Amino acid sequence: QGIFRRSGGGRRRSSPKMEDDISKWIKQQFTAGEEIEMDRIQEYALAITADRTFKASRGWVSKFLDRSGLRGLYSFR
Repeated sequence: QGIFRRSGGGRRRSSPKMEDDISKWIKQQFTAGEEIEMDRIQEYALAITADRTFKASRGWVSKFLDRSGLRGLYSFR
């Protein structure tokens, strides 16, 4: 009886290419044996984006990790 969301509903990713690049970078870091802190993800995201209004907040990083499925694969500090 509840309300169901339609497939594809919700906010769109602001920059799919940037998120794909960050996912690849994270995977490369873990493959090289590096530990990644959320602060480093924020710094990397800010460094590669052309959008100067993008803040890369901790909330964005957390949701990005959930969206991309990386949170379940790797552990972050």
